[in-house]
Amino acid sequence: MSDRGGGHTPEIDGNYLLDGLPSAELDALRPAIERVRSRMRQVLFEQSEPIQYAYFPQGGVFSLLAQMHDGSTVETLTVGNEGVVGLPALLGASHSPTRAICQVSGWALRLPVTALIDGAPRTGMLFDRLMRYAQARLTALSRSVACNRLHTAQQRYARWVLTTQDRVGTEEFSITQDFLAQMLGVTRPTISVVGQELQSLRIIHYAQGRLTVEDREGLEQISCECYRTTRAAFAELLGIERGG
Repeated sequence: MSDRGGGHTPEIDGNYLLDGLPSAELDALRPAIERVRSRMRQVLFEQSEPIQYAYFPQGGVFSLLAQMHDGSTVETLTVGNEGVVGLPALLGASHSPTRAICQVSGWALRLPVTALIDGAPRTGMLFDRLMRYAQARLTALSRSVACNRLHTAQQRYARWVLTTQDRVGTEEFSITQDFLAQMLGVTRPTISVVGQELQSLRIIHYAQGRLTVEDREGLEQISCECYRTTRAAFAELLGIERGG
């Protein structure tokens, strides 16, 4: 779905990388911006394929997935309105190292990569923000690798829920247990057991594909240190209070 066309200028606020940019920088990007709404599990681009567009989320959550030859996948990072989907293309990559899909439905601003590169000169504010965001993403990625290796399924589940809540900004959001198992790289029975444990503690509630955070403080206590480390990196580099 798109709201561009007929001379209509899409609403371009709501993304931290674009909000508050100088008028000259925004004016350079504005003609190429298209506002689109992605559906849950919609694919933005596939792994190893060229990245034609960059997406600046205004709402919703997007996942970057590493896909193996046997078809198995695991989530490496999530992106909300603090960032951009398609960053590798802005850093010189010709093809995407991951698959990008919509995790929670929401609006995003879509720009052709060529237009974004032309509209983000190295001396500008947007380029500086993109570089800071890239560093925050590297921190998040390094913690994700360590987290998957060293921390329990319960800790990783808690971290994932906290990160997703940061991005959607609500206590409740849609997610299936099968999808969550895929995101965390664990089995469906493992996700079911962990979810039941957290529900018994009255930290979350899950029913009919919707997860509700009932005790965020309790969730933070269960989550591993990776959530807090990544949150600190985003705060330092971008002034955004959220995890990765």
